[in-house]
Amino acid sequence: MECHTDESPVWVQAWKRSSANLDKIRNLKPEDPTFYKKAKLEDVEKNLRSMGRLAEGENLKEVGCIDCHVDVGAKKKARY
Repeated sequence: MECHTDESPVWVQAWKRSSANLDKIRNLKPEDPTFYKKAKLEDVEKNLRSMGRLAEGENLKEVGCIDCHVDVGAKKKARY
Protein backbone atom coordinates (compact mmCIF):
# COMPACT_ATOMS: atom_id res chain seq x y z
CA MET A 1 0.00 0.00 0.00
CA GLU A 2 2.86 2.38 0.74
CA CYS A 3 3.90 2.43 -2.90
CA HIS A 4 0.45 3.70 -3.91
CA THR A 5 0.11 6.34 -1.19
CA ASP A 6 2.17 8.89 -3.11
CA GLU A 7 1.34 7.77 -6.64
CA SER A 8 -2.40 7.13 -6.33
CA PRO A 9 -3.75 8.31 -2.97
CA VAL A 10 -7.37 8.15 -4.19
CA TRP A 11 -6.97 4.40 -4.77
CA VAL A 12 -5.58 3.98 -1.26
CA GLN A 13 -8.55 5.82 0.24
CA ALA A 14 -10.98 3.75 -1.83
CA TRP A 15 -9.28 0.55 -0.63
CA LYS A 16 -9.47 1.68 2.98
CA ARG A 17 -13.19 2.34 2.61
CA SER A 18 -14.00 -0.84 0.71
CA SER A 19 -11.73 -3.67 1.82
CA ALA A 20 -9.61 -2.67 4.77
CA ASN A 21 -12.33 -3.54 7.30
CA LEU A 22 -12.71 -7.30 6.90
CA ASP A 23 -15.16 -7.63 9.80
CA LYS A 24 -17.47 -5.19 8.02
CA ILE A 25 -17.25 -7.33 4.87
CA ARG A 26 -17.96 -10.52 6.83
CA ASN A 27 -21.14 -8.91 8.18
CA LEU A 28 -22.53 -7.72 4.82
CA LYS A 29 -26.15 -8.64 4.11
CA PRO A 30 -27.35 -9.99 0.73
CA GLU A 31 -29.24 -6.76 -0.01
CA ASP A 32 -26.01 -4.74 0.19
CA PRO A 33 -24.65 -3.93 -3.30
CA THR A 34 -21.13 -4.85 -2.11
CA PHE A 35 -22.22 -8.28 -0.83
CA TYR A 36 -20.08 -9.93 -3.55
CA LYS A 37 -17.04 -8.94 -1.46
CA LYS A 38 -18.09 -11.35 1.28
CA ALA A 39 -17.98 -14.32 -1.13
CA LYS A 40 -14.64 -13.15 -2.50
CA LEU A 41 -13.21 -12.94 1.02
CA GLU A 42 -14.51 -16.42 1.83
CA ASP A 43 -12.87 -17.77 -1.36
CA VAL A 44 -9.54 -16.17 -0.47
CA GLU A 45 -9.66 -17.56 3.09
CA LYS A 46 -10.62 -21.03 1.84
CA ASN A 47 -7.68 -21.00 -0.57
CA LEU A 48 -5.26 -19.88 2.16
CA ARG A 49 -6.52 -22.69 4.43
CA SER A 50 -6.01 -25.25 1.66
CA MET A 51 -2.38 -24.10 1.38
CA GLY A 52 -1.88 -24.22 5.15
CA ARG A 53 -1.44 -20.45 5.44
CA LEU A 54 -4.53 -20.04 7.62
CA ALA A 55 -5.62 -22.49 10.28
CA GLU A 56 -9.11 -23.97 10.11
CA GLY A 57 -11.48 -21.37 11.54
CA GLU A 58 -8.84 -18.62 11.45
CA ASN A 59 -9.86 -15.41 9.70
CA LEU A 60 -7.66 -13.32 7.45
CA LYS A 61 -6.55 -10.25 9.40
CA GLU A 62 -5.72 -7.96 6.49
CA VAL A 63 -6.15 -7.97 2.76
CA GLY A 64 -3.99 -6.46 0.08
CA CYS A 65 -4.49 -5.50 -3.55
CA ILE A 66 -3.37 -8.86 -4.89
CA ASP A 67 -5.99 -10.75 -2.88
CA CYS A 68 -8.76 -9.29 -5.03
CA HIS A 69 -7.00 -8.48 -8.27
CA VAL A 70 -5.63 -11.96 -8.95
CA ASP A 71 -8.00 -14.90 -9.12
CA VAL A 72 -7.49 -17.47 -6.38
CA GLY A 73 -4.75 -19.86 -7.49
CA ALA A 74 -4.14 -17.95 -10.72
CA LYS A 75 -0.80 -18.06 -12.48
CA LYS A 76 -1.32 -14.98 -14.63
CA LYS A 77 -0.89 -11.24 -14.38
CA ALA A 78 -3.03 -9.21 -12.02
CA ARG A 79 -6.08 -7.30 -13.24
CA TYR A 80 -5.93 -3.53 -12.78
